[in-house]
Amino acid sequence: VNEAFAEFLGYLIGDGNIDPKTRLVAYTTGDRELADRYVTIINELFAIEPRLFWDARTINGRGGRWRVAFYSANVLDLLASLGIDLHAKARRKRIPDCILQSPKSVVSAFLRAYFDCDGCASLTNGVILSTFSDEIARTLQVLLLNYGILSRKHGPNVDIMGASAEVYEREINFRLTRKREKLRAYVGNHRWFLKEKPFDVVVGIEHDVADV
Repeated sequence: VNEAFAEFLGYLIGDGNIDPKTRLVAYTTGDRELADRYVTIINELFAIEPRLFWDARTINGRGGRWRVAFYSANVLDLLASLGIDLHAKARRKRIPDCILQSPKSVVSAFLRAYFDCDGCASLTNGVILSTFSDEIARTLQVLLLNYGILSRKHGPNVDIMGASAEVYEREINFRLTRKREKLRAYVGNHRWFLKEKPFDVVVGIEHDVADV
């Protein structure tokens, strides 16, 4: 797995959609910058020219979206061979094992693409990632610890603040320009950060036998 393929997986896990019956691999985003990048990645990896188009239909009163789509049985076979569940919806998605077993540069490429999809930068709260998958949230927190990045989980959100946001900017960052600039502003507005303690809130205690 190289960085380009990891980036493709990040987009796919974040805002991608697969229909195994029709062999459709689709991607949806509100940013033309990411849509163009995704098209480039697909072309470089698979020599496929996907279809890029604007979908003007609104959802809950919000504006339209850019959609990128292509059909390939070979790509789906490749994904399945890597253990990726082609039928998984948002709550069942997980970070692929091939990413967890990859070197730092590959993991960073995956995380950068994934955060471009499901993450945001805030001028007051640093980096916030929203996911409906508890599996992704738990695995993500462990991955971030490998960089020295502490995070907090609140409901569907994984928050990265203070000094950890500064490490995130340096080690991973966003590719999307508007998010990268906002994170730079957040870090730049702090002359110093409080020293973070590697503690988390205990949300429950259960007595059971399990792998830990």
